Amino acid sequence: MRRLLLVPLAGIAAMASFAACTDEPESLSGPDTAVPSFAPQPKTCDTRALSSAARDFYPKEYDKQAQDLLSALADACLADPDGEATNEALDVMALMEVALGGTSGLDPVAGTSLATGLLAFMEFTDCEASGCVAPGFADDVFLSLSDRGAFAVRGGPADLDTPVVSRDAVEPQSETDPPVWGLTTDAGWEAALAERSLLYGYPRTMAGADACDPSVRDCPATDEEYVWQSLPDVDGFEEQIIV
Repeated sequence: MRRLLLVPLAGIAAMASFAACTDEPESLSGPDTAVPSFAPQPKTCDTRALSSAARDFYPKEYDKQAQDLLSALADACLADPDGEATNEALDVMALMEVALGGTSGLDPVAGTSLATGLLAFMEFTDCEASGCVAPGFADDVFLSLSDRGAFAVRGGPADLDTPVVSRDAVEPQSETDPPVWGLTTDAGWEAALAERSLLYGYPRTMAGADACDPSVRDCPATDEEYVWQSLPDVDGFEEQIIV
């Protein structure tokens, strides 16, 4: 999926409207370009590494809930080793969003290890022709778990139906204040998304701007852009964002 760069008007909150993805997969040139859907099944249902990463990432008050979710993930895998536990893996990611919303300074390295480890238990279909996981997933998740990032699970019947916004979102008071970066939908996420998904993003300096690094501090709105990604990485995500 090509990365989406939303450039805000200075001093104006930038929200985006997200509609259902209906585009056909893009065709790639050249011979033998068909790429199978992303479905790397774990050889075992061992979640010990995930449990360790979860303990390093979640605050103590979330530890039991996180370990319970990982136990459910292991049970789903053991019940059908050749199947998938996508929903259980997304449950763990959804709890990551909750923890990020209530506590600052969580370890993005541990969170990235947890998120990437969960991929082995997930299976997706109808993704972009290049695959269901965007290139550079680990690097992008690391930035999305940092202070100015956005990380949210939407589309499930029990998931939040609120807009997805950057965690530093504050209504701009002047033209130099950073904008409110976010995604929203008029129809509701369950209707808008083809399947339950992780939506994640982070700010970066626009090409040609000064040396301000938006991942660590507020930069002038005119110097900043936001990169949005989805898991699964579906065709049409970019075209369905309306500024």
